[in-house]
Amino acid sequence: MKKTLTLMAMSLMMMSCCGKVVETSVNVIPQPASVQVYEGELDIAGAAFKADEALGERALAAINGFESQLVAATGKAAGSSKAQFVFKADDKLACEEYAIDVCCRKVVVKASGLNGVLYAIETIKQMLPEEIYTAQAADEDWELPYMKIQDKP
Repeated sequence: MKKTLTLMAMSLMMMSCCGKVVETSVNVIPQPASVQVYEGELDIAGAAFKADEALGERALAAINGFESQLVAATGKAAGSSKAQFVFKADDKLACEEYAIDVCCRKVVVKASGLNGVLYAIETIKQMLPEEIYTAQAADEDWELPYMKIQDKP
């Protein structure tokens, strides 16, 4: 009985985050293989960053660079909000394949190594204000839509 209630509660939480699909594409080049955009958005300004060391030193350096860019652009220190980025190693994914899941105060990025991490970061950056590349713009909307992206070359 406890397991059933726990499963039902978890299902309701997931459905509340990622409800109805509202889009099947995002404005990025190249267009990812699979996209599902849901109702809702996540403000990533001040997000904390966690990364699996199994991704390798170069991937971790790229993730740290993205974190620094986001801090510089938003003017908010990493970890100053409830949002977080979680980069996970997934050896089931091909070399350049990645998955992004934005939901419930979290952006989960899965990749098998450096190339997947780099492509995922570039996909995320394309959905942010252009100031992510240039300067601080605290007044911009630093939000990502709730979504699931799966892509590989």
